[in-house]
Amino acid sequence: MAIKDPELLTEADFPVAFGRYTLTGLLGEGGMGRVFRAKQRGGEGFEKDVAVKVVRNSAMAHNPGLSASLRNEARIGAKLKHTNIVDTYDFTVVDGIPMIAMELLKGLTLQEVMAEGLQLAPRQVVALALGVAEGLEYAHEFEDGGVGVHLVHRDLKPSNIFVTPSGTVKVLDFGIAKASEGYGEQTATGFAKGTFGYMSPEQFETTQLDGRADLFSLGVILYELVCGERLFKAETLPQLVKAMMRLESIIEADDFAAKIDGVVPGLGAIVRCCLRESRDARYADASELGDALRALLHSLPVAERLGNTIKAALRDRGQSSGAPDETRVVQGQSVDTPEHTRAVNLQSPELSSQCRTRDIM
Repeated sequence: MAIKDPELLTEADFPVAFGRYTLTGLLGEGGMGRVFRAKQRGGEGFEKDVAVKVVRNSAMAHNPGLSASLRNEARIGAKLKHTNIVDTYDFTVVDGIPMIAMELLKGLTLQEVMAEGLQLAPRQVVALALGVAEGLEYAHEFEDGGVGVHLVHRDLKPSNIFVTPSGTVKVLDFGIAKASEGYGEQTATGFAKGTFGYMSPEQFETTQLDGRADLFSLGVILYELVCGERLFKAETLPQLVKAMMRLESIIEADDFAAKIDGVVPGLGAIVRCCLRESRDARYADASELGDALRALLHSLPVAERLGNTIKAALRDRGQSSGAPDETRVVQGQSVDTPEHTRAVNLQSPELSSQCRTRDIM
């Protein structure tokens, strides 16, 4: 059938022709966009299963920058070729609607892993962290034509980390990645971007970011994964900034590392190093963090493969829904701007005057 507005498509409408693609089902949606299962077809019987992400027309009407963000995600993602980063295939505009075609992933996001209460063994936790670190190392050190891009993800969070049934960890969604001027998305002066509760202290400043901002976010994620609670429980930006002002005292407390080590022995010191307020006190880069995680991994008892835990979770989902085992396919790319995820105007009245200056961070 001919394409309708993607916002209006229902299961009864599929399959639907959409540019070079045929949409075959809905994978996920949010206020900002929808992600569809699709087939890319070519000559001589060529066919490829992909995920197609589109931005809602209604969302673009209120936020014209969404199209540019999607284009930026595609531009960067298409150049990043690494086992631990989701693959990006295409960006185009169909009937005025921007879309991006991506690798169709089977498995679970880390957010789903935590929401479903999956119990990961210490070795599985460290293996997951190492996969993220290796993906970040590649992205941070990526060169285009021999020129360093200085790429920073800026929005690392549980929903942007994906685990496949083979145990491969994928970093998703470079839509608001920070890159060299003239290459990637640039944030206007006085604005910060990211997700409240996972952003590094320097993301609230206007100074140049580097990869250590992503290491901070990974530290926050690991704390949440291991301890089962958010590190920063603030609900508003001012509350978050106040909590971050106490960061050093929080991570220096005797029970901080002990709480983490009680679940994953030896991980407490690594998380603490990632979470230092000053980026100069963190690991120098993702490579150094990776070395620490590899050393810890080798010291931990052998455990079931991470992928087996994901397979079991998918089988359980299939049984509970009546679907065949392991048939659930999830495309983990963000389709929405979650609550507490947006550009933050650092000169906004939302921030009290005491929260705007560097010396109190």
